[in-house]
Amino acid sequence: MAVVGSNTRRVAVPAVAAAVAASLAGAASSSSPLGSTNGGGYRDVTKLIPEATLRVRAKPGFSKAVLLEADGSTTGNRQTTSATGITRWRFVYNDQGTPNFKYRSAFLYYARGRFGRIVANRSPFVEDLNIPRVPKMTLVTAVAKLRAAGYRSGFSNVTLRHPIAGRPGPEPLYIGSGRAR
Repeated sequence: MAVVGSNTRRVAVPAVAAAVAASLAGAASSSSPLGSTNGGGYRDVTKLIPEATLRVRAKPGFSKAVLLEADGSTTGNRQTTSATGITRWRFVYNDQGTPNFKYRSAFLYYARGRFGRIVANRSPFVEDLNIPRVPKMTLVTAVAKLRAAGYRSGFSNVTLRHPIAGRPGPEPLYIGSGRAR
């Protein structure tokens, strides 16, 4: 697992999985500096978060919802070495700040260049701190940091989260995983 955060000293690169923090700048076969654009063009998760938040907060009862995590994956769970390979997202929102509302969390899905449905949940989503602002580090930058730290394997998913466990830093982490090569 490899974890990348805004502080370059927080880079760990074990051999089995890749925990990708904030941004991926891997090399895919394309003339674009971001690699392949997957048809419709690559949109970094940091660019998707503001629109996802507006959509969730527009749903009745969710006006105070706050992002907890964003789970990204490749199409078909294939391995990728670049940020552009992450094409699907599930955004998880905390709605525990809305008193007397029966739903405590919500999921919003993004795939094929479009936002999908919002799924309201009665159960809270725990183990993460709120992510009240869009992280400064992009997924492309996180991948570049992994490469600079010597990580060369691929990954099939990535989670942007600010875990409660351990000593949380000032910024959320991108944590990715995939098969070892």
